[in-house]
Amino acid sequence: MEDINMVTLTGEIVSVWKGISKNSMPYLILRLKVDGSKPFFVSVLQFGEESSFNKGDRVYVEGRLQESKGSEKYPKTLEILAEFIQIEGDLYFQGKEERLKNMDMEEI
Repeated sequence: MEDINMVTLTGEIVSVWKGISKNSMPYLILRLKVDGSKPFFVSVLQFGEESSFNKGDRVYVEGRLQESKGSEKYPKTLEILAEFIQIEGDLYFQGKEERLKNMDMEEI
């Protein structure tokens, strides 16, 4: 049986990088601040979609954890490969956020 690798979170964008991969595919890297009992920062990577997100936007993210490639200059870290990113003000997001707030840990 395969393990489950799913991540769902909300956070505030603190930085945005956009680029084009070697395969001519657009990509987006967001750095999010996620508040909770102890705030933390996480990188979110999304390929194939030209999206316009701005610093300060609050977003809902669904994806999976993966290890970054790293380099001599930067060590490997965990990042989120996003399958879905939605700005908080969208009606769809608001419904998901409310559902997440009302979930019991047993449901997760």
